[in-house]
Amino acid sequence: MEIIVADDYRDMCEAAADIVYDVIASAPGACMGCGSEEDLYGVYASLTEMCAGGDLDFSRVAAFGLDEFEGLGPDSPDAKAAFLADSFFRETNLRPDNTYLFNGSNMDESLVCDAMETSIMLNGNFDVVLMTVGASGRLAMNEPAGEFSKECCRCVLDPATRKEYASAFDGEEFVPEAAYTAGIGTLMQAKKVVLAVSGAEKAQVVRDAFFGPITPACPASILQFHPNAVAVVDPEAFSLCEGVAQSQSCCGDHDHDHEHGCGCGH
Repeated sequence: MEIIVADDYRDMCEAAADIVYDVIASAPGACMGCGSEEDLYGVYASLTEMCAGGDLDFSRVAAFGLDEFEGLGPDSPDAKAAFLADSFFRETNLRPDNTYLFNGSNMDESLVCDAMETSIMLNGNFDVVLMTVGASGRLAMNEPAGEFSKECCRCVLDPATRKEYASAFDGEEFVPEAAYTAGIGTLMQAKKVVLAVSGAEKAQVVRDAFFGPITPACPASILQFHPNAVAVVDPEAFSLCEGVAQSQSCCGDHDHDHEHGCGCGH
C-alpha cells in the first residue's frame, strides 16, 4: 500500500480525485466503486469539476454504490444512495442506466446481494474503487468480524459506526442496525483502490489499518496486501503514524502533482 500525506483536506481531495482521473481517462468504460462517506464529499466535488470543465467523461463509466443501510430506499434522505446522487451521480454525465445501487428497502439479503455481485461481475469487476476507512476500521460497511467477507453481504453495524452516524439520523438509536455492502473479496479484486481519509478522529484507525496486523478485526488492514492500493490522508489522520512510518523506512518521493510526504509500501 502506498500512503500519501496531503497538506490539508482540500489537497487530499484533489490528490485522490487525480488518481481516479488517471484510471477513468485511460479506461473510459471503467467500472467504478463509489463510497458514500462524508470524507469523500470533496473528492466528488473535484471529480464533478473535472467533468464540468470537459476534462473527464463519465458517460461510459459503470458506477456502483458500495453499500446501503438496510431498510432505506433510494428516496430516503438518509440513504447512501441520496449522498451519491447529490454529490456525484447527478452532478456528472453518468448515465442513470449505468449506475447501480443496493436496494436497501428489500429485506431479502440473498436477492439484493446476489444481484449486486452479478452486476459487478458482468461489468468486468472494479477498475477503481474510491472509499474511506470507517471509525471501526471498516471498508465500505464491512465491520470487524471473525473472518473477511468474500462477496456482497449484509453486515450488522458496529457500535462505533452507529455512533459515527448518530448525528445524521438525529440520534444513535435511529441508525439502522445493518447494511448491505460489497464484500472484502469483491473490493480486493479491484485493479485500483483509492482511500481518502481525514480528521484526527481517524488517526488511531489509520495507524491500526495501515501499520497494524492484518486481521478481520480491522477490515481495512487487508489493503496492506493489495498490489495497487493508495491511501491519501490529511495530516490529522496521519498524526499517530509518523514514528512508525519512519521506523519502517517507508518514506519516498512521488511523481504525482499532489503527492506529498510519506509514501509507504507494504
